Amino acid sequence: MRRFGIAALLAAGIAGCSGGGSPMLPASRQAPSGTVLARLTIKVPHRTRAHRRGHYVSPATASLAYAVDGVTQTPVTISPSSPNCKVNGPISYLQCSVNLSIKPGNHTFAFTTKDAAANVLSANTHVTFNVVAGSSNTIPVTLGGVASSLAVYPPAVPQVVVGSGGGFTVYGKNALQFSIVPLDADGNAILGPGAPQPVVSAAPVSMTMKTPAPIAPNLWTFTSTYAPTDPSVAKVSSISISATPVPNSGGATVSATIPLALYVPWIYATSENGGDAVVVTDEGGTAQPVSGTFPNLSSVNGIAYDPHNGFLYVENGGTSNITVYDLQGRQQTVAGSFQNGGPDQPGGIVFDPHDNLLYVTYFSSDSVSAFDEQGRLQTTSGAFANLTNPIGIAYDGADRALYVANAAGSVTAYDEQGVQKALPGGFPNLTAPAGLAYDSIDAFLFVTNTNFGGGAPGSITVYDTQGNQQTVSGSFPGLGQGPTSIAHDPHNDWFYVGDCSGAPVHAFDANGNQQTLSGTPSTYVPGIAIVP
Repeated sequence: MRRFGIAALLAAGIAGCSGGGSPMLPASRQAPSGTVLARLTIKVPHRTRAHRRGHYVSPATASLAYAVDGVTQTPVTISPSSPNCKVNGPISYLQCSVNLSIKPGNHTFAFTTKDAAANVLSANTHVTFNVVAGSSNTIPVTLGGVASSLAVYPPAVPQVVVGSGGGFTVYGKNALQFSIVPLDADGNAILGPGAPQPVVSAAPVSMTMKTPAPIAPNLWTFTSTYAPTDPSVAKVSSISISATPVPNSGGATVSATIPLALYVPWIYATSENGGDAVVVTDEGGTAQPVSGTFPNLSSVNGIAYDPHNGFLYVENGGTSNITVYDLQGRQQTVAGSFQNGGPDQPGGIVFDPHDNLLYVTYFSSDSVSAFDEQGRLQTTSGAFANLTNPIGIAYDGADRALYVANAAGSVTAYDEQGVQKALPGGFPNLTAPAGLAYDSIDAFLFVTNTNFGGGAPGSITVYDTQGNQQTVSGSFPGLGQGPTSIAHDPHNDWFYVGDCSGAPVHAFDANGNQQTLSGTPSTYVPGIAIVP
């Protein structure tokens, strides 16, 4: 139901028309002396989505009660089986009418629609009009929608996640448009003339608010201003809304409070630009302050975030070890040593939230090892067979699968126990692949292809989880020769690509179009992690 309204035509009769485009129905009987014969008609739309934009009357309408000069008339029962109702075609409105006699002159009309449970859906209890005999008279009537609740519809973007309790989790600082709509007793939206106008009492905490434009009175814009000191901690906020009924509708004010949780994701990038470091920025590339220094790094490689304990795990190629930090860069002590029995340097790392395990690739020994969060080596039933110089590794939470990029020119897939999975696609057109990221929104895999010493820049190829190559509209421009790390940010659906040939970090959308970063990206980046 987009808006309410009913028009009544009076001459030899009254015809109520929901859309204003229906012809007046002729009188079917003789009026008593001194009166004119009138016919009141109401059209009720279908519930189907295709007809919502033309709705003037709630599709849940089951009866119309009306009065003339305070005298209650026989209500109209609105149903396909009612003798005064008909449907002219398979996609036509349900049309119901009733005859009445009325004297010429000034009259006061009242209209109320109800659903099958006698809940009031809309009303206008005070409509005055001068009926002139022998003329075609039109009474303009807008029914006021009677709201029983309020609904907030978020934008269909990855930055907003609907919570189980009716609230929303908001990521980042983009301007986001929410629709706030009053609903009638049957859950139909009340929009347009006669609709109670929703009002937000004040801007939510840590957000700015832009009120709706007149052409879109239900569309409110909110922008987060939250500046966290820890990206894993949300700012609790809420939207307090209300809607006051229009005059003569008989409705009551309804209100609601919608919980919000605000996050601002941070990007953690390992860098070998003049020394080992972990560089922290927001999604736009602006540096974020941390209190720690990420000590004891040595020839950094991959990095992984563990949301289960809030720690970062950083690979050190120079020591064949992995060091653990909190999100402020303070080193943490763990019980294990992250040793797989050999001196080989770790190259790629990923966290599996299903088993709370970390999987690490080892380039020279053609192996993958699993560790618990304390760095203790785990035994798996599979052997991660057929690896050749493995570097990048990604986890697919939907299929609980691990994908490994082999620098020799392939991608192999495994279950969480290291048992290889046979895939029909084969991952064609790879060239010295290094980085690997799983896109949880489209269920695609993005693979970086290096071209060290080849003169031309590297590239990125896209596949489904069966290894079939996918075509995207963009070309991932601006890459250096060594795009070795890639991470998918599910909160803005961007990919961040690090390069080990001196090029800065680049950001792309899921179609391969380059995105502008406001800050100065890092260079020589072999690992990237997104938090939260």
